[in-house]
Amino acid sequence: MTGALLAVALAALGAQPPSTTGQEVLQAARAHWAAPRDAAAAAKLARARDGAGVVAPEATRLESAAALLSQPEWTWASMGALWAAAGFLAAALWSRKKQLYGVAGAAAALGLVAGAADAALARRLDREVVVAQAGAPLRVSPFTTAQSDATLAPGEEVASLERLGGWLEVRDGQGRTGWIDSAAVEPLVPPHP
Repeated sequence: MTGALLAVALAALGAQPPSTTGQEVLQAARAHWAAPRDAAAAAKLARARDGAGVVAPEATRLESAAALLSQPEWTWASMGALWAAAGFLAAALWSRKKQLYGVAGAAAALGLVAGAADAALARRLDREVVVAQAGAPLRVSPFTTAQSDATLAPGEEVASLERLGGWLEVRDGQGRTGWIDSAAVEPLVPPHP
């Protein structure tokens, strides 16, 4: 909303609004991925998306809940809860106190929930790519000669559904699916060296 007001004000003055490139959105999205609770990173991502004229992709409830912590934090929470469950179970077996079985079960359940959140976040992050090139055509099939149904804006975040050679089948925020040259996008999570 702020970007729209800025664009109107700059247009009235005869100035051009600052444009954001796909790379700027990608860098802001990566910073937000690394620190999901950082207000400055969230604000920078919102400004970058606003400047590029793209909207944030819709997230499921599970993905929204999983985004409360970073992926490494969910992994640590899961492992910690499972180790606690093992410790309480060992203590229950050693001391023969039946109430410790309930505590061990609760810790195990917490570990499984944290593990599910970690897996949901990992799945979403593995699929999410950001359009880095301007004018990237969304094609009906994975060929350069295929008809283009739409053009994806730089900075638009899309979900990768399938890979075929140098092509990715993607779904954009409007629900459209199609094929895009994999050179036109970059993964949200940087590849491991």
